[in-house]
Amino acid sequence: MRNYSAEIEIDYNDETITFEVAYDYKTGGSNFHGSDEPAWAEVDFNAQDIDHPNRDNFYKFSQDYIAECIMDKHNA
Repeated sequence: MRNYSAEIEIDYNDETITFEVAYDYKTGGSNFHGSDEPAWAEVDFNAQDIDHPNRDNFYKFSQDYIAECIMDKHNA
């Protein structure tokens, strides 16, 4: 089970589609985390975490966009 979920909107076949995606989100590095390494953030999800009948297509063609949307939601 994933730690977070978010509603994502994408343009698909000339229409805007909204769906939920479950994901894990991790951060590290920086003095905030008591580390000398640069700050980093990581999103982990796969096609099965997307709640939509076209999830395989969304994952295959929009994986990077979905990850960017999630990062924006966390202000990372």
